[in-house]
Amino acid sequence: MIHIYFTRIRVQMPSEIWDKHFNTLPKTLKESNARYTRWQDRHLHLFGKLLLAKALEYHQIDIENLNRLKYNKFGKPYFDFNLGFNISHSGSYVLCAFSDFLTPGIDIEEIKPIDISLLKHIFSDGEWKTINSSDDSLKRFYDLWTMKEAVIKADGRGLSIPLKKVNSDNDGVVTHSSRNWRIYNIKFDPRYSVSIAVDQLISHGEILLEEIDFYNFSDKSF
Repeated sequence: MIHIYFTRIRVQMPSEIWDKHFNTLPKTLKESNARYTRWQDRHLHLFGKLLLAKALEYHQIDIENLNRLKYNKFGKPYFDFNLGFNISHSGSYVLCAFSDFLTPGIDIEEIKPIDISLLKHIFSDGEWKTINSSDDSLKRFYDLWTMKEAVIKADGRGLSIPLKKVNSDNDGVVTHSSRNWRIYNIKFDPRYSVSIAVDQLISHGEILLEEIDFYNFSDKSF
């Protein structure tokens, strides 16, 4: 089972509510948040960590463990205990995928009009043909892009892996570094593309989405 908690940034949060949420973070994460200058970026960072705190709460793990986040040499955060998670954001959305038996990678991208030919180099010839033959080339472009990003995030090495080396087939399988990654495109806001990658076969029914609204603070939030 994979849970995906997600939230939206609507407006700048009132300072009273912001402070209540912010004060639930450990000192190290408060310091990280303070490095951002734009309020939007501070909200993205805070909301990502609040979603992760919710994931800990779901598994009945003390949120003080946020202070025990570790990072591999590629910068991917992880816990020493059995909780795989991954956070992604784009536009006004922040998502956190988590599981106690899988290590998911998730990516969200806002679908914006761009010259997709400028990024042709990250796709294989077969993928590029698929994009150009699609009824909606822009949407297909973003779907394949998020699939690739989800795989390299699940793998844990991030952009040290050239995206062109992550090739997908029509069955939702990506083979990379002798591992088969299952890719699931998530039905979400039609203005966005969301993909999740895991190294085991699961059904779409085992992927659960839940929206969380941090603008309505209550003592039961954590």
